[in-house]
Amino acid sequence: MTTYQQFTLNTESAKKADGGGRIESTGKYVGMFKHAEFVTAQSGAQGIEFHFVANDESTASFTVWTHNKNGETIFGYDKVNSILTCAKVRTLTPTNRTLEKYDFDAGGKVNKPCVVAPELDNKPIGLLLQRENYQNQNGEARYQMNFYAAFEAQTEFMAAEILEKATKATALEKVFSRLLNVGDAYRKPKSNQGQSSYQQNAGSYASNAGAPPKGHPADLDDDLPF
Repeated sequence: MTTYQQFTLNTESAKKADGGGRIESTGKYVGMFKHAEFVTAQSGAQGIEFHFVANDESTASFTVWTHNKNGETIFGYDKVNSILTCAKVRTLTPTNRTLEKYDFDAGGKVNKPCVVAPELDNKPIGLLLQRENYQNQNGEARYQMNFYAAFEAQTEFMAAEILEKATKATALEKVFSRLLNVGDAYRKPKSNQGQSSYQQNAGSYASNAGAPPKGHPADLDDDLPF
């Protein structure tokens, strides 16, 4: 005869059951990175695609572009450095790994060779994410979640506060309030649907040609708090 275990209510478990699926709303989230993948756009720009799992098991993926096709740092470079600071990670090492990814031609998930940053695997992180609404090529309403800002999951310190060894976290409340005031982003329909959002904005993201990247490893401060 089968012996059954007594079942006692676990309220934290009950809360998780309400989660799952995709993150759909602009807001503040705490969780961890499942993995981070090095990616290259058709334009030649390079960036990192982050796969995030919130504490309620809901998920979001977003890409931050860090270098243009000429290897010059662009707007997202600073954002990735803020993520690394809040995750207490100094270096991302390109490492080969096979990941299960959706393939449009196959009509489902398949195993693909990828290049990841293992230092971010299962790293706790806090994120402010902004929903961006847009229309696809068929005029259908779609959305994606974009990275807005990062903070340390346990303390809610933001990058500058961590690096300056602040004793009280005050920046996040202001930044989050600003995000809520802005609300969702809306992408205008593109005349050329084949261009990515990076290609559309590449001109405004480019840094000064020939300028050395800020925060180069040779300039790392030995007094960093992590």
